[in-house]
Amino acid sequence: MLLLNGAAIFAVSKNPQRKKSRVERSNTSARTKAAREKRESRKEAIARREAIKRNPRAAALFKGGSDLDGERFDQPREALEAYVQKRLPRGEKQLPIERYFTAKEKIKQMNRFSSAKGKNLPPQANSNDAEILDPGDGEFPNGTGGGGAGDGSASTSGALGTWQSLGPGNVGGRTRALVIDPVTPDVMYAAGVAGGVWKTTNGGTSWAPLDDFLANIAVTCLVLDPTNPSIIYAGTGEGFFNADGVRGAGIFKSTDAGAHWTRLTATASNSNFFFVNDIVVSNVNSQHVYAATGTGVWRSLDGGTTWTLALNVPSVLGSVTGVRGAMDLVIRTDKPTDYIFVAAGTAFNPGEPQSRIFRNTDAGGAGTWDEV
Repeated sequence: MLLLNGAAIFAVSKNPQRKKSRVERSNTSARTKAAREKRESRKEAIARREAIKRNPRAAALFKGGSDLDGERFDQPREALEAYVQKRLPRGEKQLPIERYFTAKEKIKQMNRFSSAKGKNLPPQANSNDAEILDPGDGEFPNGTGGGGAGDGSASTSGALGTWQSLGPGNVGGRTRALVIDPVTPDVMYAAGVAGGVWKTTNGGTSWAPLDDFLANIAVTCLVLDPTNPSIIYAGTGEGFFNADGVRGAGIFKSTDAGAHWTRLTATASNSNFFFVNDIVVSNVNSQHVYAATGTGVWRSLDGGTTWTLALNVPSVLGSVTGVRGAMDLVIRTDKPTDYIFVAAGTAFNPGEPQSRIFRNTDAGGAGTWDEV
């Protein structure tokens, strides 16, 4: 055995292992380096995920990192869809907004009880609003703190008792519009996409809702008539493609500073006015009203009674976000005509048409929409 072992040892010593060539050594070094970098990259990815778990805002620090794809631990869009599914009537795929208006009509036929007056009241359809409204309704005289149903009925603030807010007071929403009365600057109106129109008469010290009883309170834009600040237009429907945007129900109008609201008939149940992003009123002729909606710019020459499509912004075929529409309007007040600019379209995906700005120097007449 020893001899055999010695012979074996001798054989090994006579045939030493062949040395690797320079190319082979280089390839081995490259593979080792690549493996080391891969291990380090994996460690960095794990560290980033842990950092984001502790603080989701840290994701902004690692924007563009492919290792984070699909690593979200919350699913906001899915959560919103699940919430909507809970509210949908059987067989419906979208919230049937018009049913709220049907419900309001039914409510008008129901008996009421006034917690403010401590007595029963007849149905709204059979009564005079004077029975309900309290002329001395705090800082909102004539009951302007309730807003009505959007069908021309008066505010119901006088029928309700005093309510105390229990909070929470630290949760903000999306306030899409703010307008100031040019005659009485302490009077301002604000619109929220989940809270309707609010009013202050003391420069913002306190606010009260104007339209809690509107059938649709997803108000996204407000405008005052430049010749009469008691006339207010309110557009509904948040058309900015956010996952929690609520579909609107047209344009509402008040002629008495928010005490009564009426839905403009031509915009009711009209898909062109499901998302009203902006409204402007001409300072040359206050009967000229323009609305930027999900399908383009619409024009009314009679204070909102009738509407025609002034600028078409078509849908983008194959886009998951659908119609782009008109997003914003600006009207010049130093011109003798309706001199309007419009921001049209919102491109999200590669290959889609870019957003554009158009100008019409006489939108109320024979002017044309020219790209700026």
